[in-house]
Amino acid sequence: MAPAWPRIAQRVGADRELRRHALAQSGMEAMLRTFGASMRWRRPVLEVDYPVERELRLQGRGLVLVPSYFSCGHPLALVDEALPPVLVYPAQADGQAEGPRPRLYGGEALRDVPALLGARVGTRIAAGIRSGG
Repeated sequence: MAPAWPRIAQRVGADRELRRHALAQSGMEAMLRTFGASMRWRRPVLEVDYPVERELRLQGRGLVLVPSYFSCGHPLALVDEALPPVLVYPAQADGQAEGPRPRLYGGEALRDVPALLGARVGTRIAAGIRSGG
């Protein structure tokens, strides 16, 4: 993995910087709109293209967003009732997501992942595509 690490770190870092910039310049809702077609912010719901129909209610726990170079091609929710929910999504740079990669994770791949806390994120995440929308 060492030969590919600079490219991996660049892609994930560029994705985090894109989200941080949108958050700093225009706020949480603008940042959530940067995900494009695969994740749609429709207050108070974040709709996510997902392989199965599912609904996740945050109930004030916040949401941790994790850009992944080793993505399966679509966002993936990780839920443990004792922890804030996590949404792993394909890392993007210049608006382009990296294609599916083998699931191998580097030791510091999740370092400095921003947590989106509080009700400002919305009261629930709806996974799947809704009819008519």
